[in-house]
Amino acid sequence: MAVTRSTLASRSSPGGRAGTRALDSWRTTELIWTLAASLLIAAAFFLVYQAKKPDPATTPLLNLNALNAREDLLPRSTRPSRPARAIS
Repeated sequence: MAVTRSTLASRSSPGGRAGTRALDSWRTTELIWTLAASLLIAAAFFLVYQAKKPDPATTPLLNLNALNAREDLLPRSTRPSRPARAIS
């Protein structure tokens, strides 16, 4: 019992399906948009990683647990003085 009216000879035409050109164009466009979205997400992940990555400290870190009194903080809290400028 045939479900469709087509025959085997009409389905095996060398041209393939009708409208495959439009389907291929649509799939190419979809691929381009998917790759662009993936690139955007990868860039966002990279920026988040860069923001959360610990920076190496330029000066040694101060261990507050190792301090005996608050006066031990004074040498660290003062700014180094600039050399006086010569007045010319």
